[in-house]
Amino acid sequence: REAVPYQIEFPRTFTNLEGLPQANINSNYSLVEIKAEFADAVFYEGEEARRRSYDQDDDDYDIFYFEVTDLRPGRAEKVDFTIVRGQEETKGVLVLYNVDQPVVGAKYKTELKNRLRVFDNRIELRFDRNTSFMRNGHSLDHQFLTDERKLVFGIADNITGMVDRDIETRSSSSIRNGEARLADRDINFQPVSPLFWIDAGTIHENENLKEALTGSGRLPYERRSGGAEYFYHRDSEDLVIPTERVQLTLKYDESIVSDAWRYLTVYHYDVYEDSQGNSTNGWRNIGGIVDPKKNTITVNVERFGYFQVMYMTRSFRDVVSHDWAKNDIETLYSKGIMGPRTGSNLFRPSEAISRGEFVTMLVKIFDIPLNYEGKLTFVDAMNNSRANGLWDYRYIETAARAGIVRGVG
Repeated sequence: REAVPYQIEFPRTFTNLEGLPQANINSNYSLVEIKAEFADAVFYEGEEARRRSYDQDDDDYDIFYFEVTDLRPGRAEKVDFTIVRGQEETKGVLVLYNVDQPVVGAKYKTELKNRLRVFDNRIELRFDRNTSFMRNGHSLDHQFLTDERKLVFGIADNITGMVDRDIETRSSSSIRNGEARLADRDINFQPVSPLFWIDAGTIHENENLKEALTGSGRLPYERRSGGAEYFYHRDSEDLVIPTERVQLTLKYDESIVSDAWRYLTVYHYDVYEDSQGNSTNGWRNIGGIVDPKKNTITVNVERFGYFQVMYMTRSFRDVVSHDWAKNDIETLYSKGIMGPRTGSNLFRPSEAISRGEFVTMLVKIFDIPLNYEGKLTFVDAMNNSRANGLWDYRYIETAARAGIVRGVG
C-alpha cells in the first residue's frame, strides 16, 4: 500500500489559519515525534532523528523523534524537517507556539550560565564563575565534569509532583507512590509558592560518554533511555550536581505580610545521604533569607530537586505561651535550625541544651557546607545512635574542621 507521507504523533496539533499543523506549548523546548512509514530517515536541522525502535517488527520502528529547543516566548516558530525514502525527499513543517505562562505545566530548558531567571523571575539561580556539573558519586574513576549539560525547570502539580502529563508516566501506581512521598512532610507548614522542579539529570556507571557530558535534566516522572527512573528512584551517587554551591532565590505569595518573614522557609525534596550514611529521599527544611520587599527567599543549595516556599502555620503549645523567647524559638524551628524532642509534640524550651545540639545549630545558622568524610575527630560523636534527633555527628565534625569547636578527642 502507498505510505502516508508523515503523521505528527507528538505534540498534539490543530490546523492554524495558514493551514499548517500547530501546537501551543508552555515551554521553550519540545519533543517532536513523526510517524513516517517506510522512511529511511528523518532529518531536522541537518541532524538525523532517532527511531523509537530499531526492531523492524516493532510498531515503533516507523516513529522518529527529535527535540526542538530555544523557542522564544510568545512566538509561533516553524519547524522544518525532511523525510527520506530512497532517493525521494518529503518536506514537512510544524508550527510551535510557546505561550510562556508561569503556571503548572510550564517547562524551561537552558544551558549553564552564571545567572538564570525562569518563569517570570519566580526562580533565580546564581552560579559562581567556573562552576561546572559533575556526577555526585566518587565510586567511578570518571567524575564526568562538564559545562555542556542542560538544566530543566518545571512548575509541578502540588499533589502529584507532575509537570507534563503528556511526557511523564501514566502509571497510576507510580503516581500514587510519588504523591505519598511528597505528602510526607511537617504538617505545621503550608506552601506559599508553586512547587518548583530543577534538574540536571543522572549519570550511570555504564552511561554513554557523549550522553553523560551533553545530556540534560529530566522531568520528575520522565523515563530515561535505560528505563524508568522517577524522582524517587534515583540514587544519590548518580545525581548530576554543581561543582560549587548555588544561590537559589524563589518568589512567594505576595499576600504574605512583611512581618511574617520569620515563619517562611524553603523545603527541598531530593536524594541525599542521611545521618547514618544511607542514600534516602525526602523533604528537608533548608531555611533561607527573606526579602519582604521583594517577596523572595534566598538559600544556598548543593544539588537540585523539588523546591517550595513554606509558611509555618502552627507552633507548639509549650512555645506559644512562652513569656520571653516565643519569637526566637519559632524562628529557629521554622528555619529548620532546631526541632522538637523526638517522638514528642512538645518543644520543651526550658530544658538544657547539650554541646552537640548547640554546635549542630551553629553550623546550620552560619550555613557551613558539611565536611565530615574520613577519620572523625571525636570518639563520642562518631554516629547518631545516641543523638535522639537533637544533634548530628556530621555537623559536629564540620564544626571541628572549621575550628569552631575542640575537645579531648
